[in-house]
Amino acid sequence: MAETAHYSNDLHEALLRKSGQDFWKTWKSKFEHKTSNVMQVDGITDSVLIYEKFAKHFETVCSPLNAKRNNLIKDNYYHELRSQYYDTPITDDQWFDDKLISKLVSGMANGKAAGLDQLSSQQLKYSHPIVICILTN
Repeated sequence: MAETAHYSNDLHEALLRKSGQDFWKTWKSKFEHKTSNVMQVDGITDSVLIYEKFAKHFETVCSPLNAKRNNLIKDNYYHELRSQYYDTPITDDQWFDDKLISKLVSGMANGKAAGLDQLSSQQLKYSHPIVICILTN
């Protein structure tokens, strides 16, 4: 009990002196507990095994699309995501058309990083008009 009062008085005194540095030093010594620097991922603490786990995860997630991966993503969409989607049907005025896509592409900011498809906004803006048709489809 006396220790709590001591810290409370120290905090109070630091506030009265308008000493932010003393206040936060006392606060941290009383209320912030030091934690160990043990890194753990899924119960693994060995840094080499953690590295290998992250490398394997990102290799799988960030791999380029191929026919097999494309089919897996499509199957997941149709069987998992789309089957759970309920809404009103899309009307004719809600469909994308080439004018909308062209307007959106021309409004994109220049100088931004390319996306996963490695295309920058400048490449889309200055590409052949057929690209807009492809994007629309």
